[in-house]
Amino acid sequence: SRLVPGTAPDVDTCKVDASDCWAMLPNSSCLLRCLAHCVGIATKAECPAGNTNPSRPLLLSTPKCTCSENRIPTPEGYQLMSHGWQCASGYVGTVKERCRHPLEETTQPELVGCVRVVPCEGGLEESCEHSGSVTCSGIVSAGSSCTVQCKAPFRGSSTTLICPKNNTDSTATPHGRLPACVLECPPPVPMPTGYTWSSSFGWRCSGDHIGAPKVTCSEDPFCSVQTELTGCAPLMPCSVPNFDTCLLDASDCEHVSAGASCEIRCRTEPPTGISGVGTCPPGNTEGLRPLDWSPPPCTIIHCPDPVPVPAA
Repeated sequence: SRLVPGTAPDVDTCKVDASDCWAMLPNSSCLLRCLAHCVGIATKAECPAGNTNPSRPLLLSTPKCTCSENRIPTPEGYQLMSHGWQCASGYVGTVKERCRHPLEETTQPELVGCVRVVPCEGGLEESCEHSGSVTCSGIVSAGSSCTVQCKAPFRGSSTTLICPKNNTDSTATPHGRLPACVLECPPPVPMPTGYTWSSSFGWRCSGDHIGAPKVTCSEDPFCSVQTELTGCAPLMPCSVPNFDTCLLDASDCEHVSAGASCEIRCRTEPPTGISGVGTCPPGNTEGLRPLDWSPPPCTIIHCPDPVPVPAA
């Protein structure tokens, strides 16, 4: 069988330097030393002569090393206390000791686990409905908050977003719930005829229109809001129905407004003194609707001679 090295020594590499004992050939030996920050007597490890098993452990006696906490040059973010290492101010995490591989350039252990606390730099991406303060849209310090409001013409209660006090992700956005914003249709410009708006009463039909205003609006990708108004129809005058112009005088009945009336007189000689009435219903929105017609009873009492008098 082919002779092979034994396995690397199984020792605490945070205390023991086993760099001389890596890939030991059969019938060879090495020293296991305490690391520079530790105190203890070195011991010997041996790979047996004639070894053919690559998994065979070395024959060794582990040195008893007593180590100092001050052995590690203090890296940024760590602080040595009476009870041991902890994360320094401005850092969070759990301190751990990472021991180096025997073949690494240095055998000194390394402190790991503390991460710097950073602000939330992701920022709030403003939308058509949400608007953040200057700090909410930019950088929010860890443990700080900012306010998000509804952007006009949206309405709703503002909310607060918070960057966690132990935030370690610089790309993070502040945490929290965005406002529930409702789009309130703004008055269109220019205002269409027949509609009025006030903060007290909202939308109404103007005095010369009638109906129930209906407001709809839509938003395009560029946050421009278009408002459409429907439901208000103009009040229209009534038309004069067909009548006998020889018997009736309806000269007052042209363009009678909705809700108004006019007098209808007889054309007879002598006048009878009796008149009728034409009425345009209140709220009329039909442009060609005829008047409600109640003419007087007119009779031709005296027939004048025809001119010229017919022959015979």
